[in-house]
Amino acid sequence: MIARALDLTDSKGSIGAVVRDGYMSGKGGFGMKSMVTAAEADEIIARITAEAQGAPDVRIVGAHAIASNVVALTLNAKLAEVDFKDFALSYQMGSWKSLTPAFKGLQLKKGAAATNQFGNTVVFFETVEQLGESATYALPEKPGAFSGDLAQAVQQANNLVSWQMNHGGWTKAMPYDRPWN
Repeated sequence: MIARALDLTDSKGSIGAVVRDGYMSGKGGFGMKSMVTAAEADEIIARITAEAQGAPDVRIVGAHAIASNVVALTLNAKLAEVDFKDFALSYQMGSWKSLTPAFKGLQLKKGAAATNQFGNTVVFFETVEQLGESATYALPEKPGAFSGDLAQAVQQANNLVSWQMNHGGWTKAMPYDRPWN
């Protein structure tokens, strides 16, 4: 019954699973001739309970920029100790519209942890990069982005296309800055 409740059953049966996972000995003696005492049952239940509980399901429930280079992450639980190397903060360098966010990690200088008024752990990170309002990060302008006179660019493109031959080729070393005559 315990094995079924803890989903320890396998193709060899629940006894095989309980033995395989080390909860009981496989040296025989199963059955009515060898009853488990209350103390032994308590020990087995304590061991199963400790292993079944595992680590708590900790999640980030809030992320806030509290200064131009300090980020606070609020967790949903209180942690006894925090390993700052377990965290990575990222920002998007690509486009969400094209579904290629191209995440890049923020460089973290220092970390500290505290407990808020609700008993949850809050982790603070100092970043090398400067953040904007609402923890935004200004992406560097893409090189080669057009920043000139649009009317002049359209005229140059029309001049260039006027030099194209009927078969699709181009004459070499022609003054493409003026239209073909």
